[in-house]
Amino acid sequence: MAKGGLTPREIQCLYLAGRLGLSNDEIGHRLGISSKRVANYLNDAYRKVGVHNRRGAYRAGVFDPGLEIPGEKEMTLGWDVVRPEPEPAVEVDTRPWLARHWRRPPSSRIAILGMILGSGILIAALILGAIGIVSSIFDEVQSIGHQLT
Repeated sequence: MAKGGLTPREIQCLYLAGRLGLSNDEIGHRLGISSKRVANYLNDAYRKVGVHNRRGAYRAGVFDPGLEIPGEKEMTLGWDVVRPEPEPAVEVDTRPWLARHWRRPPSSRIAILGMILGSGILIAALILGAIGIVSSIFDEVQSIGHQLT
């Protein structure tokens, strides 16, 4: 426990909130904890100091110049980030389901070529089928003609 029964983490959160005016999200980002946990630390510190908010903690003199701030060497006074963003161990695709599973349609040239090729094959099949039907009709006519003679 540090000065006034505050834990080192509570002092860090109070310092960043009161002295630098950072939000809970910014404090959490700097310290590598969630903003909800920051709010819990701040509420515990307010209760111990006897104030209700960060302005009251600042006015109560929690941040006197002689106060030793735990981890002050790691913290900076500017808005720059102390810790780099943690890299995810596994890359996660955060796009919606449809965007992950929908395939992009082929480019227009490929689509047109496919339609031309497909329709050509269809026309060739129809022509070959018609030729087969016509030749079978001629064969029947010839066989009937041979039967009549």
